[in-house]
Amino acid sequence: KTTNNLTIVIPAYNEYSNLLRLIPEILNQTHKNYTLKEILIISDGSTDQTKDLIFKNKKVKIKIVLGRTQKGKPARVNQALKLVKTKLLVLLDADTKFTHSSVIDSLVAPIVEQGIDYTSGIAVSMPPTNFVSRVAASGVKIWSIARSYLPPHCLYNSEGMLRAFSRRFYANLTFPPIASIEDTYPYLFAMQNNYSFNFVKTARVYYQLPTTFADYRSQQRRYHASDHLENTIFPESLVNSSRLMTKSIKIKALFRALKNNSLYTMLYLIFSVYLRIDL
Repeated sequence: KTTNNLTIVIPAYNEYSNLLRLIPEILNQTHKNYTLKEILIISDGSTDQTKDLIFKNKKVKIKIVLGRTQKGKPARVNQALKLVKTKLLVLLDADTKFTHSSVIDSLVAPIVEQGIDYTSGIAVSMPPTNFVSRVAASGVKIWSIARSYLPPHCLYNSEGMLRAFSRRFYANLTFPPIASIEDTYPYLFAMQNNYSFNFVKTARVYYQLPTTFADYRSQQRRYHASDHLENTIFPESLVNSSRLMTKSIKIKALFRALKNNSLYTMLYLIFSVYLRIDL
């Protein structure tokens, strides 16, 4: 009998419709590496119908913790980390969608089979639907090409939308109140404290690209706000040694992207320059 009990934590702010879709998808995931014991939804002061959600399942406890005020994702994740006691913990964004029926099983497999402490899956953008999302998709493509030149188990494959932690890792983990570095923080924490990390390329979820300029600008502001913030928490030597992405790799990825789709790649570059000035 397996002892690999799992809790899935979902931080959520006004994600009522996504949660209605996501919870049944989680329950329908096939698995051999874990026993799902609880789904814990942490509402960050949601003002939609999240408080009215009712899920019933005989085998899995589905609990919603309602935060009265909006404190941000890091604070809510820390709240969840104190509540969970199972051997495995999966941290999942509410607006993601599984690409196949055993995503979670793939994600936790290195922890169960190899004793890895922390794993990350990969978030893949859904097909673009309008002009803004096509521009955004071009930026995602450049980044994806650039990452393909790097070793798999590196900082740049530590993604915030889909992650799994061992008990010994998450019991000692506390996120800082800086939302823009919550992707990279667990990786640097792991490297600093001699924990192990694996990137699981088969654990893939979809996410929606921004479809309005306002949303895209907000996303880019959050991304650029993370520049050098890791240095305020971790030793500069650790951060620098973890940042393997070089200018030459970025340029190589850019030229490959230009060859594949020159129009939207150029439009992405124009947008990027404007957004950096606008910051």
